[in-house]
Amino acid sequence: MIIVDYILLVKHFKGGTSAEEESSLQDWLSKSEINRKRYEKLKISWNSENNPSKEVLKSHNKAWSNLFKKIVEDDKDE
Repeated sequence: MIIVDYILLVKHFKGGTSAEEESSLQDWLSKSEINRKRYEKLKISWNSENNPSKEVLKSHNKAWSNLFKKIVEDDKDE
C-alpha cells in the first residue's frame, strides 16, 4: 500500500471522498484480507481519536500522529 492510499483512507474517514475515490477504495478493500484488516484497524483508531463525545478532544495533529503510528506498526508486522 502506498502513501496515497492512506491519504484516501483519511479522506474517506472524514466523509470527503468522491464516487470515483470510493470505488478505488472498494477495489483496494476487495484485493486482500490484509487490506480489509488494515482498514478496520485504522477505522477503529480514527473513530476513537475523533469521537466528539469524548470529554477532551485531541488536537488534529495528535490524531494524525497516532494514526501514523498505527500505520507504521502495521507495516512492520507485514
